[in-house]
Amino acid sequence: MKATSNRRKVNEAVTGYLFISPWLFILLTFHLFSLVYALYLSFTKYNLLSPPQLWGLEGYSRVFEDAIFLSKALPNTFKYALIVVPLQTVISLILAFVMDQKLRARRLFRTIFYLPSVTSSVVISLIFVWLFAPQGVINQIFNSTINWLADTSTAFYVIMGMNIFTTSGTLMLIFLSGLQDIPTSLYEAAEIDGADKLQTFLRVTIPMLRPVIFFVVTVGIIGIRQWKTAGDFVQPHLPRIFA
Repeated sequence: MKATSNRRKVNEAVTGYLFISPWLFILLTFHLFSLVYALYLSFTKYNLLSPPQLWGLEGYSRVFEDAIFLSKALPNTFKYALIVVPLQTVISLILAFVMDQKLRARRLFRTIFYLPSVTSSVVISLIFVWLFAPQGVINQIFNSTINWLADTSTAFYVIMGMNIFTTSGTLMLIFLSGLQDIPTSLYEAAEIDGADKLQTFLRVTIPMLRPVIFFVVTVGIIGIRQWKTAGDFVQPHLPRIFA
């Protein structure tokens, strides 16, 4: 009897691992292996044309001795994160809260807000090129001649806006699922206690969304480190597109 029970447990375990084997393959191959291999490459001298040569911490020491990295790259990265993460979190939370209300055609609006998240980055880049080019839509609306994408003081914020525009839809869906998991009994209790909508939002909704907010902020920080800015694509194409 005991042997039969053990055999059944083994069969169930094997069946379970077979079902999750595609996910395990992706996790091991494209995530864990890539992470470990990237860590190994950080201690080597490698140019894709010759085999990696171990040189220890030489690469790290060169980075932290580089004036451009310390004066430009590092401060800009922190500035980028401090602006983009709070803004995209707040905007996506507001969008999710609005989409959670009983509105007409809310499914259509959800699709519209989510559409930039699944649109090709090349298409989004071209849209922002047409918007912020010297003869673009923004300059025509405000009757200005600002070269938004060529001036470092403005291009930085344009790219921030582009990142927020493309990520808020996904984060909105995450917040929306979190909002729909909040028990309605809490809102009913708050209404009985005489709480208005703002108090209910601050005292009930936000505390119940703390795990979701933490997840969204974490994903936002990770995404910023992975996000490929449009600058490398936008700037070389401006003369050709608007010649």
